[in-house]
Amino acid sequence: MSSSQRAESAHSFFKDYVSNQNSLVDFMVQFTRGLLHKRHEELISDHIDINEKPRYKCPIKMEKQMADVFTRKYYYIVQDQLWESYNYNLVVTSEDEVSCRLKVVREDHEDGRARVIMYDKSKDIASCSCKSFESVGIPCRHIFAFLHKVRQVHKLPDQYILKRWTKSAKSEVVMENSGMEVTVRKTLLEKRGLLFQQYSHVIDSVVLSEEASKLFCETMESLIEKIKPLLNSDEGVEPCATRSSTHQTGFREPDEVRTKGRAKRIKRGKEKANGKRNSTGRHCHGCGKDGQTHDKRNCPMLLNLNQSADNLSGEDIDNDSSSQVWNNIVICS
Repeated sequence: MSSSQRAESAHSFFKDYVSNQNSLVDFMVQFTRGLLHKRHEELISDHIDINEKPRYKCPIKMEKQMADVFTRKYYYIVQDQLWESYNYNLVVTSEDEVSCRLKVVREDHEDGRARVIMYDKSKDIASCSCKSFESVGIPCRHIFAFLHKVRQVHKLPDQYILKRWTKSAKSEVVMENSGMEVTVRKTLLEKRGLLFQQYSHVIDSVVLSEEASKLFCETMESLIEKIKPLLNSDEGVEPCATRSSTHQTGFREPDEVRTKGRAKRIKRGKEKANGKRNSTGRHCHGCGKDGQTHDKRNCPMLLNLNQSADNLSGEDIDNDSSSQVWNNIVICS
């Protein structure tokens, strides 16, 4: 993989998390979230590779070997190539002491496109004209056909296995350019995965024999007895359940501090003119007061005004009627 391909791969992954609209803080948060998501997917893949068994297509030793070596994802890719290799025929076109040239043709497409395999006898490695192994790192179906039909090998040679596609790709020590070992703080899940990976093959091998299973169980019991003192001995530290609870620590509530980014409620025009309104009552549009239990319809001030107005109108009517009677008396006399 070239440097530009690595950059494009990283860009295609991180573009789902960050964009040019993010601020610096948002970028760091989203970038960290993307890394955590990627590591979580790797842990899931490691768990599948360790604890789950793949499905076989061909009952041959080579396929079982590939299931033990390759990761689950790339095992199924190699399995398809191995399965398709049985549909090809090989014909030797030229051979000498150093190399051998072969023509690979599909059985049901003999007139179709043919591939050419060059076998280097000194290096004991074959290369195909499709260049699948050079570009992807996985042997193609033509090389598999050459291995089990011409060479008649029952296991995949080591020169056709790239470590980057194997289960043990991250098991070795990584060194810096200065020669220092790169150490990474492993989580409990990673430690459990490494321990399980180291001893799962032992369990798979002893389960078929009664004597081996019995010996394995006895050895494990003795090992557990040796491990128990290491797990229970915490020097200078009391277990949480046996600690004395007489000493009680009191905690005070922290002082309330107004945050800098706290927003203020926007006041209306009437509130700015009349001051803060009382939120426990209502505003009467009759008397103009806040915090009242009445409104304009039953305002006591308006009721008093109406009553006084009625009284005044009644007195005016009485005065008018008395003056009219007095005028009539004067006219009659």
